[in-house]
Amino acid sequence: MRNIILSLRQRKIMHLLKSQTEFITGEELAKKLSVSSRTIRTDIHDMNKLLEETGIHIISKRSVGYLLNADDSTELSHILKINDSFLSRSERVRYMIFKLCLADIEINLCDLEDEMFISSTTLELDLNALRKHYILDFPYIKLNRKKNMISLEKNEFKRRIILNKLFVENWDYNSTGNIFYNCQFIDERILKNVMSEIKKHLIEYHVELEDISMVNFGLGITIMYYRLLRGHMIEEPIHRYTSDKLSVLFVDDILDSLEDKLQISFPKNDREPFYIFISCTKLLNATLLNFRTVKNYFDEDIIELCDRYISAINTHFHIDFSSDEDFYITILQLLRFIKMPFRQFNPLHMQDAALRYQYLIEFEIAYLIQPLALEYYDHYLNYYEISYLVFCISGALSYYNRTLPKINTSILCHYNLPVIWNLKHSILEKFSDYIDVQSLLPVYTKDTENFENIDLILSTVNKNITNTIPCRVLYISPYFTIKDQQNLQCIIDQTRIEKLYNNSNLSLLQLLESAVWLQKSNCNNYFDALDTLFKELAKKKNLSEHFFAEIMKRESNISYIYQPHVAIVYKTGAFESTSLAVMTLEHRIKVNNHKIRIIILAAISESDENFTFQMLNEFYNSSLTLSDLSMMKEKDMILNYLKDYIH
Repeated sequence: MRNIILSLRQRKIMHLLKSQTEFITGEELAKKLSVSSRTIRTDIHDMNKLLEETGIHIISKRSVGYLLNADDSTELSHILKINDSFLSRSERVRYMIFKLCLADIEINLCDLEDEMFISSTTLELDLNALRKHYILDFPYIKLNRKKNMISLEKNEFKRRIILNKLFVENWDYNSTGNIFYNCQFIDERILKNVMSEIKKHLIEYHVELEDISMVNFGLGITIMYYRLLRGHMIEEPIHRYTSDKLSVLFVDDILDSLEDKLQISFPKNDREPFYIFISCTKLLNATLLNFRTVKNYFDEDIIELCDRYISAINTHFHIDFSSDEDFYITILQLLRFIKMPFRQFNPLHMQDAALRYQYLIEFEIAYLIQPLALEYYDHYLNYYEISYLVFCISGALSYYNRTLPKINTSILCHYNLPVIWNLKHSILEKFSDYIDVQSLLPVYTKDTENFENIDLILSTVNKNITNTIPCRVLYISPYFTIKDQQNLQCIIDQTRIEKLYNNSNLSLLQLLESAVWLQKSNCNNYFDALDTLFKELAKKKNLSEHFFAEIMKRESNISYIYQPHVAIVYKTGAFESTSLAVMTLEHRIKVNNHKIRIIILAAISESDENFTFQMLNEFYNSSLTLSDLSMMKEKDMILNYLKDYIH
């Protein structure tokens, strides 16, 4: 298939025509694109020239308009895929950094505006996004700007790292057509040859890589090949990193073989980054790792960091992971990986809000590492690093909860014995790690049965079961449907979280009743609202500016706001007691795409640290519906509503 490269405006015309089943006039197209009809005519004439011999043609009828005709839908899909760029900021940013990496001379910003069909204001915003994503992160390449001319520093090593990052970010593990810019830079046949050679040597050397490291390695060699073809070599050796002998032999063997196949020479300086990369990313043999052997495979400072972090979790949250060897080995490998110079985390294709909601408690435990990260790494962990740590914590909590006493459960069923017996085994098939069925009972026994040692009653009738015993009651169908399973899973999740703060003697409702309240505030900025709340709470708690600075630091790294309507902001400190301040807003403010009506600021005493779990659980993980609070602005109304849901 031919690689047809269209301008941005031509790409927009193509997308507009693709969605049309009838002729559309040039005036309509011109209006949609804010250009003249003459410009549309010129673009379509040029597009038809480019599309010759593809089976794709834009039909033009005077006084009628234009219609896209494609004999080959596969060819059309191919062209549209190639030309999907520039339709979003992220695509424009990727195009610009790609062009900067390849450019040997400065690039004119006016040319970029014309090429991407954007305004100077939009281009400046794109450049800011480019700096944030590619310049202010490893390898920290310098972006030079003189008036309307921009360029990257002449550092081939750094340029290759950025090119590699660019391609890896757009790798599709579900497809063979993986390279976003394959039409401009990489021939897929070369990449396949490189990947094939790597796989062969991985088997021969008994080296194992994660998928993203495999992709990085293959793309890195392919990028090196094309850069060397264009005369771009790494001039200076990289002295600040070290590599092991096995990695050097492994890489040299691959590159020596590829030199013969690709008819090219890979100089020593160009090989060195791959020695270091493999040293950093090759996986350890997990079968050799245990409590006794870790000192043979991990640096002393990484073991110390891990031990101190696990100890801090126990001290702050009273959760002891120290006997979980599997968790210990896994988190050691993560902490080692974070220390490595060449590392990249596979992007998590899950919205931040959904991830934060699903791992409500795990994020709080993970964030506890930040002071230690600063001490051992000289920087705080970023969002991706914290997120991967969250998965370690989640796995450890799952194991931890499976070792706790199970939920004592009684099943009440109004059907005959075979139904209730089947119901028991259907429940245990899914939840035997957490549920212990104590009894199978007819429904009528609810008035005489002693449920004192029962934590949960599952009933096939939707009626009041007991008012005397503080246990949960869940109505389920006798067929234990998918909905029943989801509801029971929610009960189990809530119970597991509650066990993490069962030593808390605080009442969230009482703390809200005694809180500092600022009602119907006219603040229209989230940070101004936080500052106002802090100052009011400081009068009561004698808080220092350090308290507010730490909150801002956390907000910039992992925002407190990932749910709508209610924002809960908190910080633990050496306070005599835990106190809250609450602000209701006359007009909702938008933060992280969520409209917020109520802001709660909590100063949590170190002795009440587990109260963080309680507060988040009762607001975000209970039967409370946050949207019900979206229009409430008065303390009495809010508390009257909350009393049915929080303790």
